[in-house]
Amino acid sequence: MICPLFILAGVFTRIACLPIIGVLLVAMVFVHPDWSIAEGQFGWLLLIIFTTLAITGPGRWRVGAAPQQRIRYGAG
Repeated sequence: MICPLFILAGVFTRIACLPIIGVLLVAMVFVHPDWSIAEGQFGWLLLIIFTTLAITGPGRWRVGAAPQQRIRYGAG
């Protein structure tokens, strides 16, 4: 319950993804090994999304991020 809130706020994002990835791996590999790709597509999709998020991190919009300076183009 707390991990999705951390991910939503962008705080401890990479660490918060690890329990979710673990639960999804256990569910997809050990609990439902007989599922086809079509039956377990949502679980595999979530696994891919949270693994990607764990690798890339929270990004620019997160709680506690320094405000970005506006880039001005042209003469001015």
